[in-house]
Amino acid sequence: MRISELVKYYSQKDFIELLLKFGEGRELVPRFGNAFGLRPQVFNYNSDVLNVIRRGATSFHFSEERWVNPMRLSPELKQKELDELRSGWDLVFDIDCADFKLSTTCAKLLVDAIDLHDVKASVKFSGNTGWHIGVPFESFPERINNKPVKDLFPEAPRVISAYLADLIKDYLRDLIKPDDKNYNPYDELSIDSIAISSRHLLRLPFSLNEKSWLVSLPVKPKDILSFKREEAAPEKIVFNDDFLKNKSDATALFTKAFDWFIKDEKKTIKKNNYSEVIDAVESKFFPPCVNNILKGLSDGRKRGLFILINFLSKTGYSEDLITKTINDWNERNTDPLSRSYVNAQLSWSFKHGSKLPPNCDKQAFYTDIRVCKPDNLCKRIKNPVTYSLRKSTKLKDKKDNGVEP
Repeated sequence: MRISELVKYYSQKDFIELLLKFGEGRELVPRFGNAFGLRPQVFNYNSDVLNVIRRGATSFHFSEERWVNPMRLSPELKQKELDELRSGWDLVFDIDCADFKLSTTCAKLLVDAIDLHDVKASVKFSGNTGWHIGVPFESFPERINNKPVKDLFPEAPRVISAYLADLIKDYLRDLIKPDDKNYNPYDELSIDSIAISSRHLLRLPFSLNEKSWLVSLPVKPKDILSFKREEAAPEKIVFNDDFLKNKSDATALFTKAFDWFIKDEKKTIKKNNYSEVIDAVESKFFPPCVNNILKGLSDGRKRGLFILINFLSKTGYSEDLITKTINDWNERNTDPLSRSYVNAQLSWSFKHGSKLPPNCDKQAFYTDIRVCKPDNLCKRIKNPVTYSLRKSTKLKDKKDNGVEP
C-alpha cells in the first residue's frame, strides 16, 4: 500500500478518536514496516497521532496490560515493579493459524466455550488469517486464590487459555477430521497462551495488517462463521468501539480454569520418553528444517521458536544452552522477537515441561515458513527429534564397531 493511501486511511477522524480513547492507560506503539517504534509510547493529542502517520506508520498495536503510567515502563523493571505499575490487563486470545477456515472454526468454538461460563467475549478479525478473542478487565474478579487478579499476569491468561483449549479440543478435532481420533488440531493452530507475556502487543482494532492490507476488524460473535475476509477492505469498514467493551462477570471462568489447572497439573507437565536423552545431540545431526530455522527467519518466527524450544529440550540440551541457542538465533532473525516474548516462552517450557515439536507432516510449521528441505532420511521419519536421535545413534554404532563415518 502506498504511503499516500496509508495517510488517507489513518488520518480519518474516527480512527484517530478511537485510537486516543482505546489508548488510555495502555501502551500504543506504531509499526513502520518491519520495525516497531520506540517503546514506551503513548498518544495524548490528535497531533501526536498525525505526526506518526505522516512519518509512515503502517500499523498500530496496543498492550494487553493497563498501566498507571505507561511512560514509566522499561525492560529493566523487575516483576515486583511491573506489578506495582500495572493497573489491570485484558484477557485476549490470539488464534494463530495459516488456514483461515480452521482458525475461524476455532474462534467460534472458543467464543461458545467462554459463553458457557456466562461471559460475553469480544471478537476481532486479525487482518490476515487469525482472530483475537477478548474479555475486558472490568469483567474480572478482584482476587483468585487470595491474590489480586491484576497481579496474575501472565499466569492467569495462560491458565485460562490452556483450560479453554482443552475444553474445545475434541469438538475442534471432530469438526476438522471426524474419523481420526489421534488428530491433534493444535499441531496446525495455536490459541496463543504461552505467547502472552508482559508488555505483549496486539494489533489495534481498525489497524491495517501489513501482510494483507486488510483491517483488523471487530466482528459480532454471531457473525464469525459467515465473515468473509473481503469485508475487512479499508474502503468498506465503519468505525466503532465494540472491542473489549462487553462487561460481564468472569468469576466462574477464572475459578473453573484454576481448579482445572491444579487438578491436571501432573498431566500438563508429564514428559515422554524423548526426555530421557542425556547427552546433547550435536548440531551436525540436526534435520534440515531445524538448521534452516537456526539460520534466522523473516516469517514464522513464533512457530520457529516453538519448534526450537521443544526440539532442543528433547535432544538433551540444558536450560542454559537452550536459552543461549535461542537468543543467538533470535538475533539472526530479520525482525527479532521481543526479549520479553522469548523469555516468556522459555520460562513456560522450563516450568511445565516440553513436548515433541510438531511432526514433519504439519505443513503450517515447516512448509509454510519455507524451512522444509527434506533429505533421504527425512522421508523415513515422522518428527525432527526422531531424525536427530536416529542419525546420531547410527553414527555412534558405527564408531563403536570401529567404522569411521
